[in-house]
Order: sequence, then structure tokens, then C-alpha cells
Amino acid sequence: MFYPFLLNFYMDDFFRILKIKNNIYKIWEPWFTEHANIYFIKGKKYNLLIDCGLGIFNLRDYLKDRGLNNFKVILTHAHFDHAGGIRHFYAEECNVTKKVLANLKKKNFLAVDYLKEKYFDKRQIGKLTIKDPTEIIKKYKLPLLKIKPLKKTSLDLGNYNFKIIGAPGHSDDSIILYEQNKKILITGDVLYQGNLIDNFVNSSVNDYRRTFGLIKKLNFNLVLPGHNNILNNRQALKVINQYLSQKS
Repeated sequence: MFYPFLLNFYMDDFFRILKIKNNIYKIWEPWFTEHANIYFIKGKKYNLLIDCGLGIFNLRDYLKDRGLNNFKVILTHAHFDHAGGIRHFYAEECNVTKKVLANLKKKNFLAVDYLKEKYFDKRQIGKLTIKDPTEIIKKYKLPLLKIKPLKKTSLDLGNYNFKIIGAPGHSDDSIILYEQNKKILITGDVLYQGNLIDNFVNSSVNDYRRTFGLIKKLNFNLVLPGHNNILNNRQALKVINQYLSQKS
């Protein structure tokens, strides 16, 4: 059996962190080539962690070791690469919507069947003494979470107030977070630069069209996507328009 806490002294190999702007940090798992973007936002009331990676290694310990405490976690959706790490957090630290929680309670993580061994950097993963990472992910199960579904429609950090907006398309439980005053949009896998995935069991092209119609009405400058590079408004709208033209 593999015990993540035994390797805490290698934490810098497990995760990378980059400051994007004041109070906003991007975190990722460098040994997983298809890594999801994780975001940490420093608030005045509390800090917000958006998504938590695969969960092979302990992101909670990584944050704590760097003095990043007093945080709440929210998941943009329940796919394995964004939600796996939720198992390392306490129930009272977790904010998940009713739909995300329902999907987390299923037998296996959604989309885990799409996990490929080629997505792991063998050079880096070898240094971490993991011989078969895909088997680890396929076998681990979530603990019996005592998480209660989030009833709030916004998250008030004091210096940021993110509206939680249902945004199905990539998955039926996808959400986006919108900060109207700061003009920030956090999109998970709903929107990123690259080929958008709409063929999972809980995906819907029609839902995607409706979600993109909603996003186009929002006033935003900075887009923090679930994968690949940070986007501005122009780049995000280009992705949206390309998708809509392909699906028309």
C-alpha cells in the first residue's frame, strides 16, 4: 500500500506553485502531463482553494507546510483529476455543490477510465518511487465523506466575492466562479485553451451551448481555466466562438 504522508519531505516534487497576481496562485502536479490547474486565493475572511488535483499526494499538507491555512475547498466538478485530492481534506473545509457531492459518492471517480499511463512523466514519477500510478488512482476510493452540500450561491472572502454559477456541458455538475467587481472568471473544464471535451457520460453539447451563451454575457478580464494557460477576455471568447461554430 502507498502512504502519501511518508513522502512529505519531497513535497516540492509533488506540487508547483506560481503567483499569478496579488493574492492569486496557480498550483499544479508537474509529474502528471495532463495536470489540472489548482488555484489558491488569499482572502481576508478565509482562503479559497479551487480544485485539488489527483490526490496521490497530500495537497493539504503541502499548503499547511507553507503557512497557507484557514482555507475552504470548492470543486468545479467531480472528475478525478480535479477532485481526487478531496480525500485529504476535512469535511468542514469542503464546499461542494449538491450535484458534485452526488457524483463523488459514486463507486469510482468520473472519467477515471480515460486515465492513461502515458499521461505520467516517467522520469519525475520514478523519482517519487511510484511504479504504477494508474493502478493507484483506479484503486483508491473516497472515504465516507461527511460533507454537507453547499447551499450558498456565493463565497465571500472579504476582498473577493465569487458567485457560484451552474455551468453544465463538460459535465452535468460543472460550475464556474465569477467575481464581478474584480472581473475574474474561474472556469474549471468548462473553458480552457485546447480541445474542449463534451463526450463523457455526463457531458452535453446542448448544455455547453447554453453555458457559453451565459458566459458571453459576463463582464470579465481574467480567466483562470482548469487546464493550460491563463486567458484574457479576447482569448476566452475566441475559444467559445470556435466551439460554437464547430457545433452549429
